[in-house]
Amino acid sequence: MPKLNYRLDWREKLTIAAIICLSFTGISVGKIGKALLTPYHLMMGVLIGVGLFYAHKINREIIFSLLILLLYMLGVNAFNIHTVKLTSVLYTIIFCIEMMILYNFMKVRTIPVLKLAFELVLILYFINVMIGFCFSLVGFHVPAIEQIIRIYHMQSGETRPMGWSTEPSYAAFIMAMAYLAYNHLNKHQLNKKVAKLTFAYILASVLMKTAFGILYIGVCMFDWAIHLYPKFSKPIRLMYPFFGIIIVAGGSYLLSNSDVEALKRLDTVGTILFDPFDDNQKKMAKLQEKDGSAFGRIGPTFMLIAERENLKFNVYTGAGAGAAGIFLLEMLSGVLIDDGDAESLDVGIIPAFVIDYGFIGFLLLWIFLFFVMYNLPIPFWLCMILIMFNANINTQLLWFAITCCLAVSMNKANNHPP
Repeated sequence: MPKLNYRLDWREKLTIAAIICLSFTGISVGKIGKALLTPYHLMMGVLIGVGLFYAHKINREIIFSLLILLLYMLGVNAFNIHTVKLTSVLYTIIFCIEMMILYNFMKVRTIPVLKLAFELVLILYFINVMIGFCFSLVGFHVPAIEQIIRIYHMQSGETRPMGWSTEPSYAAFIMAMAYLAYNHLNKHQLNKKVAKLTFAYILASVLMKTAFGILYIGVCMFDWAIHLYPKFSKPIRLMYPFFGIIIVAGGSYLLSNSDVEALKRLDTVGTILFDPFDDNQKKMAKLQEKDGSAFGRIGPTFMLIAERENLKFNVYTGAGAGAAGIFLLEMLSGVLIDDGDAESLDVGIIPAFVIDYGFIGFLLLWIFLFFVMYNLPIPFWLCMILIMFNANINTQLLWFAITCCLAVSMNKANNHPP
C-alpha cells in the first residue's frame, strides 16, 4: 500500500477520502429523484460542516469563473421557471458548492497527500476491475455483489468490468485522469512504483474492452512522449515525426484487422462518419443502428449543430434545466430506430448543456475550464474534450476530471505549500 513519510492529520484524511469518493461514480447509498446519492455527497456534507467550522483556518478563495457560471445558470432557470426541473437545478448548485469547498481543502494540502489520493484511486479501480473480470470469466452473477464489483452486461450477452463507475468507458476515463494527475504531481519520475501503476492502469483499461479506454491510453502515452522528448538526444528527437507516422499507420491497420471489440467499434464509427455517399441524417441513422452507444455520444451533438436553425428554442441562451429531455426527441425524430424516450440516451454535455443553457452557457463553462486548465499540457485538454461526449454538468465524472486538473494546475502555479 502507498506510504507517506509522516502521519496524516484528520483533514488530510478527509481530503483523500473525498477525492476517492468522487471517483466512485457508480456507487449509491440512495437517490434524490433520479439522481444517485453517492458516498461523495455524504463526504461533502461532512466537509461542508468542517469548512464552516474551520473557515478561519483554511483558504476561502472562491473560483470566480465557477461562480459566474452558476449565477448565469440560475438566471436562465429563473427565466424559464415554469418548465425547468427544480431537482436538476438543485443538483447543479450542490455540485458547484461542493467543488468550491473541495478546491479550498486541496489548496492547503501537500503534494504527497494529493499524490496518495490519486494513487489510491488507481489501485482501488484496478482491484475492482480485476475481481469483476474474474467474475465475468467464471460467469459469477450476484446482483447484490455487483452493486460494488460492478459488471456491465451488454445485449449480446458479453460482460465487461467497470470498476466503481457506471460504464466501462467512464471507469477508463477516471483511471486516465488519475494517472495523468499522479504523473504530473510526481514530476514524471521513473521508478518501480510508477511502472506498477502504469501496468495496472493499462491492464485494467484493456480488460474493460472500451474504445474510449484505448483512446485514453493513447493520450496518456502521448503525455509521456511529450515529457521525455527534451531528455532524448537530437537524433531521437528528429525521429519523433517518423514514430508518429508509424503509430498512426499501425493504429489504422489495427482498426481494420483487429478482432478486439473496442478497436472494431472505432473502425465502424469512422467508416460511417466518413462515407461520402450518405447525407448527414442517413449517417446518423446508420450509426444508431450499428452502435447505439457511439450514436448517443456523437449523434445528438452532430444533429444539434446541423439543425440549430430549425429548433424551437433559443440556442444562445438555452431553455433551462431539463429542457434537453424535451427537445432531444424532436431533434432526433427520423434518426432513432425506436422513437422512445430520448432522455435514456447518454448524450454527453455538448447537446444536453447547450439545450439547457445555450451556447452562452457553454462558453462560460469553457471559460471556467480554461481557468482550471490554462497551464496544463495538451493531454489534459484532450481528455477533457473526449469526456464532453460522456459527461454532463450534473455528473461526478465531469467534476472528478475538474478536480484532477485543479490539483495539477495549482501545483504548476506554485499555489501549493512545499
